[in-house]
Amino acid sequence: MRYCVLIFTHNRPAQLLAILSDLRREMQKHQIDIYVYDDGSDADYREVVATVKGMGGNYTRSQVRHGKLRFWQWTNRAYADLRTAPFDRFVQLPDDVRLARGFFERAEAVWSKISDDRKIALSVHVDDSREHQPCWTNFSPKRLGEFDLTGWVDGAFYSTRDLLDALNWELTPIKPPRNRNRSSGVGSQMSRRLFRADYAMYRVHQSLVRHTYDPSQMHPQERAQHPLHTVRFADGPDVVASLATVPDRVSTLGSVLESLAPQVDQINIYLNGHRSIPKVLEHPKVQFATSATFGDRGDAGKFFWATTITGYHFVCDDDLIYPPDYVARLRASIDRFQRTTVVGLHGITFRTPIKSYRGSRRVRHCLKHVAEDAFVHMLGTGAMAYHADTLAVKPSDFRQPNMADIWFGRVAQSSRVPLLCLGHESGWLKLVPGQDHRRTIFGRMCRGGDLQQTRAVMGTTWRTWQPEHPLGVSGGLLG
Repeated sequence: MRYCVLIFTHNRPAQLLAILSDLRREMQKHQIDIYVYDDGSDADYREVVATVKGMGGNYTRSQVRHGKLRFWQWTNRAYADLRTAPFDRFVQLPDDVRLARGFFERAEAVWSKISDDRKIALSVHVDDSREHQPCWTNFSPKRLGEFDLTGWVDGAFYSTRDLLDALNWELTPIKPPRNRNRSSGVGSQMSRRLFRADYAMYRVHQSLVRHTYDPSQMHPQERAQHPLHTVRFADGPDVVASLATVPDRVSTLGSVLESLAPQVDQINIYLNGHRSIPKVLEHPKVQFATSATFGDRGDAGKFFWATTITGYHFVCDDDLIYPPDYVARLRASIDRFQRTTVVGLHGITFRTPIKSYRGSRRVRHCLKHVAEDAFVHMLGTGAMAYHADTLAVKPSDFRQPNMADIWFGRVAQSSRVPLLCLGHESGWLKLVPGQDHRRTIFGRMCRGGDLQQTRAVMGTTWRTWQPEHPLGVSGGLLG
């Protein structure tokens, strides 16, 4: 089997090098011809060019920038060049994805299971915004085992020469859209033409690529408002930690990451207010998103990836040092309740009637001794964990920044999900040394009042939900 991989790029050399490293890994088993089409980048692509040539690939750079409005022309140039290229399978990719291991075997395995003579394309990315929605052809996706019948194709797909033959190897001219935030029109035209010709377009159920959270070069405003969150990535990490941070914490962020990295498969970091990317984030387990692209989300940034997580999610803070057995012990507590319960170390129970957020609550503190496990109304989201099977959490659930505990608590209440504060010893969880904790969210609330928090908690009836089939409350961290 000979594969042709076409990648379109613009001003993202680092991201493209990451994809090329994935392809180099896959080339150990497959014959892969790489074609990179650079739409007039002014970034330094010298390393990319050397890498592509070293892999026996082809790099073509436009002397002019086509951009979104003339992307169809740049696509036509690439298709025309590839018309005489020898290949059995065709893969088209953007420059802001990473490939699952065994990408080509997995894609071919799904492709071969589609017993439909009309099949023409297999989209290899699943994102939350279009997972269940029609796109371009108004055809609602239908689940068919390991794949979905979608009726459309986008910029990341697996196919044969038949797709390009069906398009006669070119797109017809696309008029500029009235709404400049709209897409380039390339995916729309391809989907509509193939759909009208009665071809069937499919999508993998487990995403074979993962979208990265880099600023979009083609749709910056649209992607900032509606990020592409990958769903069910085939290489999805089993244990993920997520936190949000601010520039004041850069000097100590390394200590936090050092305590978490050996215990998890991936660390998500949301950067609020950073003008540059901290060097400490140059770690193979770290992926990040920035407020410059997606807006300042405060502490809710730690839930930016919530819809993409399929395993255990450890929600953390940027001013805590996590002990070496932290993940193992909290994970054991999650499993003890058969993944029906969210667990944490900082528990809040309200006294009714609630008169104020600060004054009407009892706190079981994450840094102090807590004698026994207890079901609570809310958990502090800086020392909390749950499995994705337990409840569905979305970034949009967090209506205001810096009130993540409350918004998460309200989601749990509406879903009737138990929240368990685990008994633990004082000092097991530690603060990062040298922090000015007057600048924490809680410190600012103490100085500025809790009116917003009080209004938010008064709008909910707070109950301590219990697991339907409890395995016993004892046996936690101290049991």
